[in-house]
Amino acid sequence: MYGASSVAGGAIQETTTSSIALNPALIAGEQRYTFDVDYTAIIPSVSGSSYGQAAQAGVIIPSRYGVTAVVVQGVFTSGLADMNFGNSFTVRAAYAKDLTNRLYVGLDLYGGWGPDTDYAVGCDLGFWYMLNKISFLPFLSNARWALSFTGLGKSFYSPSSTGGLYYGTEKISKFASPYTMRFGFAADFFDLKNFKWGFSVDASSPSFQNGVFDIGMQWLIVNCIKISTCWEANLRELIAGVPFATPTAGISVNFALSGEKKTNTENSDAKKQVSAENEMKISSAYKNLTNKANLASVGATFYIGQEDKTAPEIILWEGED
Repeated sequence: MYGASSVAGGAIQETTTSSIALNPALIAGEQRYTFDVDYTAIIPSVSGSSYGQAAQAGVIIPSRYGVTAVVVQGVFTSGLADMNFGNSFTVRAAYAKDLTNRLYVGLDLYGGWGPDTDYAVGCDLGFWYMLNKISFLPFLSNARWALSFTGLGKSFYSPSSTGGLYYGTEKISKFASPYTMRFGFAADFFDLKNFKWGFSVDASSPSFQNGVFDIGMQWLIVNCIKISTCWEANLRELIAGVPFATPTAGISVNFALSGEKKTNTENSDAKKQVSAENEMKISSAYKNLTNKANLASVGATFYIGQEDKTAPEIILWEGED
């Protein structure tokens, strides 16, 4: 889904299981169990053409030793004439750790089966760093940058039945390129009580032979409704005369679910009821991928538990006021 379109975690920081495909370090700060499912319909613009689809499901599991995530992804497009990626199934498992409260690192391993009995296997490595404030850009807040190396292994290749794609005389794959370095920066323009506006800028170099640039914008209203858009420019496609891609548009809505009331007993002098609030997020996105295909996605994410946003209390000598 669109929330994971930046290696820095999105224009407004957000973590889902699909985040690990771009940067496995992003999950290191997650304190709640997270479950999500997403479905994408690939709808041909030409009548009479076949229908394609993709789906994924995943879970994030935090612990005192680090954060782990597992996600399964499937793409089924063997019936499409213009977007025939074949059928593929991929499993990813990631581990991430916060080395400091500002620096996260992460690693994921993946394997999959693809078209024409092809297979993919490899790993992704990522880093994430919170800058917070930048002295020469004081109007920005929550600034952060990230770096990842993805596709460190063997990727899928295009189905042989389509003949593949060509850049000049060079045959290329429709799937994500191996050995891709990604860099991203994100920050908030405004971070007010009931309104937040963030942006992200990403650059990647697939196989160190191309340049891909992504710009994303997100607006969060009353901490509940998030509106998103992102746009991509591919250098090799532009040189070849391919028209600019249309932006992706998406919206998500958060719902608070009833949580169990718990008593904080760590400090006997300050016992209080704490709500272990769970959340559910429903999201959708749309993109006109080509003049012959449209993508429509829906998804649901469940956050179980409550984030710990209280600073630790340090007592040097017990019993002393």
